[in-house]
Amino acid sequence: MTKPLIIFTVLLMLALTGGRCSDKSAADSTLAAALKVTDHQSRLNALFRGAITFRDEARLEKPFANAFWHIQKQQPNDTNRAKGLYLLADVELSEGAYENCLSHCLEALKPARRRNMYYLQAEILADISGIYFRNDDLDESLETIKEAAEIAHTHKSHEQEARMLELLSIRYFLKGRKTYAIRLLDSALAVTKKGKPGQVFDILINKAKMLALSGEPEKALRIYKQSLPANGTLTTDQKAFSLTSIARIYLKLKQPVEAKKSFEQALAIADQIGDPDYKLSVYDGLFRAELMMGNIEKADEAHLRYEAQQDSVHSRQKRELLADLRAKYDSDLKDSKLSAQSEQLNLNRKINIGLAVLVLMAAAIGMILYMSRQRIRRLYTENSRQKEELTLQKEELSRINLLKDKLFSTISHDLRAPINTLISAIYLLESQSAEPEKLAMYMRHLKAGLGYTSDLMTNLLEFARSQMNGLNPKMEPIELPDVVNEVAQLYRTALEQKNITLTQSIPAHLKVYADENMLAVIIRNLLSNALKFTPPAGEIEISATEADKGHISLSVTDSGRGISQADVTAFNSAEDDLQPLSTQPGTDGQKGTGLGLMLSKSMAAAMKGSVSLESEPGSGASFKVHLQHAGARA
Repeated sequence: MTKPLIIFTVLLMLALTGGRCSDKSAADSTLAAALKVTDHQSRLNALFRGAITFRDEARLEKPFANAFWHIQKQQPNDTNRAKGLYLLADVELSEGAYENCLSHCLEALKPARRRNMYYLQAEILADISGIYFRNDDLDESLETIKEAAEIAHTHKSHEQEARMLELLSIRYFLKGRKTYAIRLLDSALAVTKKGKPGQVFDILINKAKMLALSGEPEKALRIYKQSLPANGTLTTDQKAFSLTSIARIYLKLKQPVEAKKSFEQALAIADQIGDPDYKLSVYDGLFRAELMMGNIEKADEAHLRYEAQQDSVHSRQKRELLADLRAKYDSDLKDSKLSAQSEQLNLNRKINIGLAVLVLMAAAIGMILYMSRQRIRRLYTENSRQKEELTLQKEELSRINLLKDKLFSTISHDLRAPINTLISAIYLLESQSAEPEKLAMYMRHLKAGLGYTSDLMTNLLEFARSQMNGLNPKMEPIELPDVVNEVAQLYRTALEQKNITLTQSIPAHLKVYADENMLAVIIRNLLSNALKFTPPAGEIEISATEADKGHISLSVTDSGRGISQADVTAFNSAEDDLQPLSTQPGTDGQKGTGLGLMLSKSMAAAMKGSVSLESEPGSGASFKVHLQHAGARA
């Protein structure tokens, strides 16, 4: 597909959705089309437009925001960085991650101001205002949205200015300045007089709500009617909302005939909405209107339709109330015609009321018993779950304590040897009676021991950090040859001293999807391990190949004495990556704790990879690290 055709496809999909959509299939199709655009900036523009289109639903907007953020980092600039940070913040605001949202908004505001991106500045300020609003800081929220409205007004962004004025009016209304808040909505209507019908509708509805809450139902009624244009530009949901709001105000004004007309109009479109609660609301309104007019039969009919829509305790109580009113009506009618039966009718009415009360009491007692039983069952289930969790935590704590004891025992023993050697060498130097040969021997042992101790301390720091903070890799595309070269430089001197040849066979620019620091720790441990077990004049090879299913296999192979089949099997089949592995002395007698290989397996697993071992006694060993190919993540 050619570039113009792909861009046309993206724009067509966005146009068909009407600019705002909650259809997941449409979102997926739009995202797929946007990602096929080959030109970098055109692809970003398509992704940004898609995110704005689906921003009403965070789960649909999020894939666009994430894709935009990762792609813009390939050729970063202030404009795209500001847009990317704003999209991430917008998703986080919808998901309730307010702290992250505020951080991203403040970070996005800087490049947006440097590049004079006035429209984006106002949108970012609106999100910041929303965070303050949700954190009950109404004063900061008001000042921030006021700044956004001024930016939109200065740069004649009319639709945006109307939205900001609408948000500003809500803040002032909550501050108690109701009249000023309504005037702001009138200003918003003036700005968007020729704007989108949906925006005009939202402003009118907010104005009507404020008037109703301010004790002015007649004015609210006029505005609700004004929100129903004759040209049919509203959605079914918007029309339904206005009709039911108008009907309820008519009920409040004791005008049941007009209320009934509006409820009947709302009922005519109820099936198009598909919301059962909406039908319930309409049936309830019709019931109240008919009852207010004294149409008991029609009220009964409306209530029966309500009951058919939802069989609940509340609906049954309403039906009993209607029966009581109906009995009272019949009793009053008969009183006017048959005065002789008055006392009997009154007695019957009292009996009916008494029975109704008894039924209600029985239903209430049954509901209380049912809720108590459910609560006891939930408490029992929760108690069982907590017991299971405590058992698992106790087992895990025991395992960690055993691991700690083993590590401390091994480490304390391995640290003592080089320190004792160092102390002995110091005594010899102080006595000034050491023979040169003996002193040289001490220095060799000391050098080897301290080199091993340095590696041990490095691994201990990495292990401690992983235990305190957890293994939380920062995954990103990494040039594998660069990391291998950096690690290899650390061991150049040791390789030269043992006359070991190090060969690297890694394709240029081969990228893996991994945490750079964790990957360096794994390569360092495997190279150090190979160096320890490779005899003088031996060979070590570091190679990498592209495996199937988007993975890369990195191998560190040595020409040492190899590893027994039992140890190979134990290494490859170990399910617990935090269990130290058994070790043997190196070519110079170096000891090990197995901590380095343990860390390597844990870090590889954290990056959704693994470490495996291939070896036979006398034929060297090959450790293979399996990682994700960065190309598979693009």
